[in-house]
Amino acid sequence: MKTKTRKKILVILLTFMLVVMYGALPRPNAAQAVDSLKDAKDTLSDSDISASGVTHTIQFTTGTTTPSGGFFSVHFPSGFDLTSATTTCPANTTASTTGQLVDCVATADLSPGAYTITVSTTTNPGTAGSYTINVYNYYDASTLKERVQIPVYIIEDVLMTASVNATLSFHIYGVNSGVSVNGVECS
Repeated sequence: MKTKTRKKILVILLTFMLVVMYGALPRPNAAQAVDSLKDAKDTLSDSDISASGVTHTIQFTTGTTTPSGGFFSVHFPSGFDLTSATTTCPANTTASTTGQLVDCVATADLSPGAYTITVSTTTNPGTAGSYTINVYNYYDASTLKERVQIPVYIIEDVLMTASVNATLSFHIYGVNSGVSVNGVECS
């Protein structure tokens, strides 16, 4: 009898707790979601450790309009040296580089679509490993609309050699008299 009574009390108590947790407490406000930039990639001209004069060609596709005053922002992790970097931004944007950040500020509304940012004359980190370059699309100075993380890997130089066996094969065919081969009359 005692066990049945205890089980009933336990079930009632658990039911009450569930109602309090999920029914009586207000739900948190829905978080404003941030979309992802699509088809993002960073093509490096050289992925060697400490390579200088490296060009990053960063490509991505936006799904939203970037208004005038909005901007694309590329955040390089520490280790990449952008001191001498030059940036080419998409049309109707202006470039600025500060520390590890490259910004392309829209001077006119930019339609959703594919964009390329080229950052030249950078220096790679001196340590091999995986690094994450973050690309953001801001509606204004405080409203993030889209973002993506692009992993790149800095590696030691790779030396490849190959050995190819030399072969030469040919066939000799006879031709009829009076036929011209490479401008020479055969007899």
